[in-house]
Amino acid sequence: MVRRMRTLSTVVVAALAAAGIAAAAGDARPCHPDLPGTRSLTVTGEVTGYRFAGRGMLVASVQTKRCAGLARWNYAASAHATASVSCRGAKVRGSGAAAAHLVAARGDRLVRVKLAPDGVDRPDRLDVIARGTGHRIASWPLIDRPARVVLYGGIAILSAAKRDALYALRISDGRIAMLGVARAGDRPIIGREGIAYQDGLSLKRAAASHATLKFVPLAAVERQLTLADREIQTHWKITAIGMDGRRVAFAVHDPADRCDIVKFWTPPWHFVARVTHPSAATCVPGHRAGGVTDVATAGNRLVWTTRYGNRTRVLAASSIGCREWVVARPAPGVAVPALAGDGDVLAYASSGAVGVVEAESDDWYGEVLSRSPVPVTAISVDSDRVATLYRDGTVTVLSERGALVSRFAAGSARAIALRGDTVAVLRTGRLDVYSAATGLRAHSWRVPADARSVDLHYGIAVLAAGDDVFALNVATGRTARLLHAPGRVAAQLDSPGAVVQYNAGGHGSLRFIPMSTIEARTR
Repeated sequence: MVRRMRTLSTVVVAALAAAGIAAAAGDARPCHPDLPGTRSLTVTGEVTGYRFAGRGMLVASVQTKRCAGLARWNYAASAHATASVSCRGAKVRGSGAAAAHLVAARGDRLVRVKLAPDGVDRPDRLDVIARGTGHRIASWPLIDRPARVVLYGGIAILSAAKRDALYALRISDGRIAMLGVARAGDRPIIGREGIAYQDGLSLKRAAASHATLKFVPLAAVERQLTLADREIQTHWKITAIGMDGRRVAFAVHDPADRCDIVKFWTPPWHFVARVTHPSAATCVPGHRAGGVTDVATAGNRLVWTTRYGNRTRVLAASSIGCREWVVARPAPGVAVPALAGDGDVLAYASSGAVGVVEAESDDWYGEVLSRSPVPVTAISVDSDRVATLYRDGTVTVLSERGALVSRFAAGSARAIALRGDTVAVLRTGRLDVYSAATGLRAHSWRVPADARSVDLHYGIAVLAAGDDVFALNVATGRTARLLHAPGRVAAQLDSPGAVVQYNAGGHGSLRFIPMSTIEARTR
């Protein structure tokens, strides 16, 4: 029987660190700093179109409450400008783009967005075609579903129909880099000097009928592409990682046991920001030895555990907020064996109970989703479902409301991963693949005996085993070693690719392996 119980929650308002992620509600700008050399034009009214008009010049069509007109911006001469439209005698010209545009051509190359069928666990792709022959010469996985693509030289720029990431893809190798957040329905353009787009970060400006156009030099785009998979290092050791979509949460241990730190990293953006603060709930005054033991993320929300002495707590926060919430306080000596997150769901296990983090505007708290007398070994979240592996080998799949989807016996196992209709169960030396709907086993593949974790996306499992990271195609069993590290590894997988963490020489390292590379190794 499913029981849902609200647990005690505590709010702690933290001071905002200068290098952190302070942001007023609805304004996420500090999480996405402009690329070097970015220039901006702010206008009053709605921008209905824009175009390059010779070197260093952009012309925008603007609709105000009184009239329609043109705003002319010399971005080469003015880095940050404001403008009012001149309505008298203005001829309005838009960017000329269609409402949806999933094909672009330039020179001898054509690119076409190929959307994955609904209900199929595959990425959307960008096919690169030789215009002369019509032959496809490459096909690259995408990180967000685009509504538009434009092409200049060897760089494709992709944007969504809704307010979402604007990103670049290098068509020669599939490398992806985020450039900004575009306004809903925007039509970015690219030329020999750079790209232009409507900024969608500030919801406050949009509500106030202001629009901001950004110009990003082409050199900055190319530089961002070189940084997109560059390793980052921390001064102290990393104790845990969690990944969802483009974001990676990680915990850094203070060797003096004063205050561990939770941060997030966006690999395609090459950006790191701090989430926790020394004066907030993570760092209890006068605490015993310990620190942050685990972390998971779902969208822009995070959950983590702290253990000081024999007391464990579960905390949660938004990456754009300034509050840390204690959402569960297990009894002394009771551990929290697992955290997991995906989409809108953050889950945690405490002994035999599985809980989810509920977030309201003025209160975050934990609710118990299920209880069992058998302790939990591992949990995994996909969309609105939670898979749980119990110590006796039972696996359950529940909806986020607690409804039972399936229950089956997998036998002795150490880790689990849920994705779509697939449940991957890691046993000693084997990875068993089950149907989430029926509990029937479809495959069983040999894996390294010391593999201790598994993550699953697009039909590929990533396993951490000692100092090695492996990728395995769960349909064919084809396996490839992705990385050998100088220390014990942890690994997570999502649509952009895999993130690998290890410690060496007292420092922590995070490596990113693009999905295009993982696909190529497991075909």
